[in-house]
Amino acid sequence: MTIRLGPFELYEPIGRGGMATVWRGAHRDGDVPVAIKVMTADETLQEDFVRAFREEVRAVARLRHPGIIMILDSGEVDPVAAEVSEGRLIAGSPYLVMELGRGTLEGVGQPGLSFGQQRTILLRLLDALAHAHARGVIHRDLKPANVLIVSDGDGPSLKIADFGLAHALDEEQAGPFGDRMLSGTPRFVAPEQILGRWRDQGPWTDLYALGCVAYWLACGDAPFHVGDTERILNAHLSSPLPSLPPAEDRPPGYDRWLKKLLAKNWRDRFHWAADAAHGLRALSGEANEKVRLTLQYDGPGLSDLPDHTELIDETLILPEMDRSRLLTQELSGEFHRPPLPEDWRPGALRGISHDLIGAGLGLFGLRSPPMVGRQEERDLVWETLLQVERSSATEVVILQGPRGTGKSRLAEWICERAHQVGGASLVEIFLGPMVGPGEALSRAVATFLRCAGLSRPEILERVQDFFGMTGELESEDLFECLALTELIAETAVVDDDKELQRIHFSDAQERYGTYARFFERWPPTARWWSSSTTPTTAPMSYGSSTTF
Repeated sequence: MTIRLGPFELYEPIGRGGMATVWRGAHRDGDVPVAIKVMTADETLQEDFVRAFREEVRAVARLRHPGIIMILDSGEVDPVAAEVSEGRLIAGSPYLVMELGRGTLEGVGQPGLSFGQQRTILLRLLDALAHAHARGVIHRDLKPANVLIVSDGDGPSLKIADFGLAHALDEEQAGPFGDRMLSGTPRFVAPEQILGRWRDQGPWTDLYALGCVAYWLACGDAPFHVGDTERILNAHLSSPLPSLPPAEDRPPGYDRWLKKLLAKNWRDRFHWAADAAHGLRALSGEANEKVRLTLQYDGPGLSDLPDHTELIDETLILPEMDRSRLLTQELSGEFHRPPLPEDWRPGALRGISHDLIGAGLGLFGLRSPPMVGRQEERDLVWETLLQVERSSATEVVILQGPRGTGKSRLAEWICERAHQVGGASLVEIFLGPMVGPGEALSRAVATFLRCAGLSRPEILERVQDFFGMTGELESEDLFECLALTELIAETAVVDDDKELQRIHFSDAQERYGTYARFFERWPPTARWWSSSTTPTTAPMSYGSSTTF
């Protein structure tokens, strides 16, 4: 008897893991092949997991990019399906319906790939990661097995799958500074994941994994792969990066680019996917090679993968660069932030539209509505952002109008787009009738530093660690850390009952000055709304207007 989940039919399992079983299936009416991931572990039936799983689905459902596997539906196994499955499905288990992959990047014939082929694959992955990171989604398990080959209307393409759904409970189970089970795959895992320091994880965590994938593309294996799991993890933490074998078509500086991705300390890496993509593209200059890959499985080949220029044009992650800027980077040995594109408009999103009758009801209310229209308003806002970059001066934009006219959505869009192309970092500040400016700023910085649940001494430790301040601090640095701690926390005492040194502000100017200096210091490659150290924030909303 056929197993049915909503408008889909399940045929047979095609993969199993510790948390889930993946089935091959199809939409009954549209005859569209799909992959259905059914969570099978005992803990997936617990209320906490179901709630956390749904929040993860909400985050991933927002991702609409040609380089990311699209979620088509979500739900829970009903009793009829569980009975028909003869015990293979359990009633109440959450499931996801996704595009069906025909293979993975593991099947690509490497390390015989040319550098141009490797470069195109890496730029494609960086493009997809930039889209996800701009929407607050970190993958945490990027590896060749999670890069699928999907056949769509334009032919086979690469798409990233499994954006951290297996780790939906991680943050809820963590202590103040970590102490959790390892999430990720040992050969492709970042040091901060190994140490369980979830507060230190961010886009740079995925970029470390991408560095491991880049090494794998060049050599046939990840940089650290010898020995048991413990030895591999220790190598990520302390062993130097093994040198790449010589390759005639590899440009000068590629080893340096790879080492920056694979820096042990997350502060020393590229912090945004756009930065890494910009650096890779600059190193390889104007080379433009058509990619032809052969998959080692019985299915469609990955041929005629679009060249890197077409991949970039899909989302305008990288603007065109003049040779003088490229030459400056090559000669200086430094990686520079990408220039802001003159136009915000992305290319058309191809290969992600499926008209499946009855599907998607499980995602109702989870997907963010796409940004449509508002062309003139978006042009004006983007031009203001360009002015900030050109002049290094702070600008304030106020979106004002009646409730329900889309002010918040427009502000959200500009923040996501600017982050995606490497034009800005974002700090969300929410104001309201019961929340004043001072409290709103305090909450925003606490959220940005991930200080929730920490005592005052722990907040101080977190602030120092965030900026890499270890050992005996200079008096000025210590004062700044204490001042920021004061703004984040109200009162606390250390374990020996001695009160932590306190900072008292004489007026509002001193308080706001502390916030300003904090924004100036982060990140190490300072890149807020302006390219100078002048701080700005986004978005700030109150009543019927939005400011950023």
